Amino acid sequence: MTTGTLLTIDSISSLRAYAAGSPPSTFNVQGYAAPGDGGGGLFVYDPFDMSSTDNGGTIIVDSLGRRWYRLYSGDIYAEWFGVVGTGDETTTINSMVSSVSAVAVAASTQLTIRFNGPSYQTAGIAIKPNLCLDFGRATITKTVSGGSMLYTTPVLISGSYYGTYNNITIRGGTFNLNGKTAPGHIVYLLYTIGLRLENVTVTHQSQNLSWAFALGGRHMIVEGCKVLGGTVTLQDGIHIYHGQYICVNGGYVESGDDALPCGGEPTDPILSASPDPIRYVTFNGVTVNATQGTAMKCYVNTGAPANANWQVTDVIYTGIVGQCGVTSGQGIAFEDLTAPAIGSGSVQRCVARDFSLIYGNTATNPGTAYAIELNSTVDCAVHGKIQMLLPASGVPSGYRVVYDHGSQDSDISVKCPNVPTALGIYVGPSNRTTVRDSLVIGSSATNGPLLELFNATDFKASGNRFLNQLSGQSVIAFAAGGTTSFGEITRNTLSHAASPTAGFGIGIVSSTNAAYLDISHNNLSACFAPISGVITGVAFFNIHDNLALSTAVVGTATVAAGATSVTVTHGSSIGADNFADYQAWPTSAWGSATTWWLSNIGAASFNINVNIAPGGPGMTFGWRVDTGKNPNT
Repeated sequence: MTTGTLLTIDSISSLRAYAAGSPPSTFNVQGYAAPGDGGGGLFVYDPFDMSSTDNGGTIIVDSLGRRWYRLYSGDIYAEWFGVVGTGDETTTINSMVSSVSAVAVAASTQLTIRFNGPSYQTAGIAIKPNLCLDFGRATITKTVSGGSMLYTTPVLISGSYYGTYNNITIRGGTFNLNGKTAPGHIVYLLYTIGLRLENVTVTHQSQNLSWAFALGGRHMIVEGCKVLGGTVTLQDGIHIYHGQYICVNGGYVESGDDALPCGGEPTDPILSASPDPIRYVTFNGVTVNATQGTAMKCYVNTGAPANANWQVTDVIYTGIVGQCGVTSGQGIAFEDLTAPAIGSGSVQRCVARDFSLIYGNTATNPGTAYAIELNSTVDCAVHGKIQMLLPASGVPSGYRVVYDHGSQDSDISVKCPNVPTALGIYVGPSNRTTVRDSLVIGSSATNGPLLELFNATDFKASGNRFLNQLSGQSVIAFAAGGTTSFGEITRNTLSHAASPTAGFGIGIVSSTNAAYLDISHNNLSACFAPISGVITGVAFFNIHDNLALSTAVVGTATVAAGATSVTVTHGSSIGADNFADYQAWPTSAWGSATTWWLSNIGAASFNINVNIAPGGPGMTFGWRVDTGKNPNT
């Protein structure tokens, strides 16, 4: 029907087939394939355009080569291109995405494509630059196995993959595998610049061993995204694969493996061809449920070259809550698996803070030896709470809440109100580790120290509460065979469980090579014994001002009238060292003596000598022995 210069026709195909010699100025197209399917609209003829390509939605070329332009402002709708949610629309969707992207790139802007339907089916969508794909509440299901559901295809140009995928937003939608597989990754978006992901949901399925999100690029924001259904290994959540300046805010991750990992794989041909370090990444307020993996993980994998391009640095996790290592795996892992020398690791300045996690379960052996691990890191920190759930038996020997080894400048502050069938915090070998303001509470099944030190140099343990240790165990222990030096154990509160029959607050065994220690201002009053007997093998130390531990003994001794010496047996409470602080001073007249000195200084006694027998009533001395104050320090 023609009214003036407006002609109404039923479909885009009818417009494309139009062949009349004198066209109207405007077509009212009632639908894409049929009236009312949402793909219709007003199209105007541009007599001056002789070259534009038919893009299937906003530019239609009729049978005589005339260009008809859709009249619209604002967003573009998928229905305009015939994407109506019926059958496998992979080709149609990807053609639409490419066409609209080309327009957006040419105009140096971002265009939005809205998917208004309840569901769509596709083998996978190839993401293009300068687009916002808004899937709303739609469910997108996979039609065939193989390939990712959303993906980029980076191309190496002049040694870099960057430059192709810029200014991209993906909003909404639930991506469901529908019984199919996506080997490797369900969403695979690498080497992007300016990517935003908002409220995107990905659903794992047990038969598909792949990451939900594999993300990499620069200036990326991930807001409110969800991962559902992860139960088995290799089903990572939101995995940052490479890139810088990345922010992940909110959302929920239900992963079979690691929930929020940061790290690349040297076996990946794309990443190995143009490695890109991970730097300046934040995760904020994400809730996790990691069945067989970590809540937080920063790693450099075995085989990565020792250079800056493979570093993982300046990653900050804040306010991560939920469960991790439910049936196996660790809770938090910062690790360089290339086994670098202490202080040269490639995982640096990574921090997990203000977290609150429940780790493990009471029925299953965790299968790994540590809930939190810092392995060959530099300047990394963990500050938060972790509730341990472990079975009463079957836990691996030497299992630890925190294991810091091969690292430098670690900062550990952990609240763990129960340590069932496990050890507490283990440090060493390491340089400059600080354990501070931690709360670790043992139980009747705790099978080792709540803090153990081995080859720990320049360490500091301060302001901690290590409580309720099992009778017979040391609360803090220096492991046998190690060399632990330049350390401070200060202002800690240590205790054994009620009615202990053995054990030390601080245990230093005879085979320990320890030196330059400051053990001071600790509360040891609730320990069975404050410190192990004789401090052997320890040189250059200060042990002072500890509650329930006296290191000084005082008394008097008299050199008899006809004698030139007296033996003092001091009975120090922690034994003596050849370098301990021995003092004596005359408290009476000297008589015939003119000089005096100390000799035969031993573990339990020493002699006070005079050059001439004093005569008369003898010569009396006051004396003081402080085995905790070393005059060489």
